[in-house]
Amino acid sequence: MKIPIDFVAGTHGHFLEIFLNKSFNFISKDFNPFGPLGTSHNVTDDYKQEKVFDAKHWYEYHKTQLSNHHQSIIITFDTDDLLTVSSTSILRAADLNIHNNYLETNTVVKLNNDFYKNTLMKFLKHTHF
Repeated sequence: MKIPIDFVAGTHGHFLEIFLNKSFNFISKDFNPFGPLGTSHNVTDDYKQEKVFDAKHWYEYHKTQLSNHHQSIIITFDTDDLLTVSSTSILRAADLNIHNNYLETNTVVKLNNDFYKNTLMKFLKHTHF
């Protein structure tokens, strides 16, 4: 059974997953998960089968499945880190390469994708035109 790693986007859950799987020799030390943007999202089908640690947004999307596990790792952060975590998420999450310095330019276009759909809806809901 896989050990879940629950994390919020921007807290490097996928990197921790790869690190733990390599450290405990569940996957080859030669495996390179890093894509062109430096994120650790470049995984293969073989990797998915071999890994023991499994990073997902468990609490947000798979909460009912999380209770089936006897042990888990949960990445938490202090509210003082919220801006940094959010910035990291927007900049690197899902390899979308959205630059924070230019997020104000065409914001709706940049966030109009499956990954940020909920975030975009929250922005639009609270925006007064």
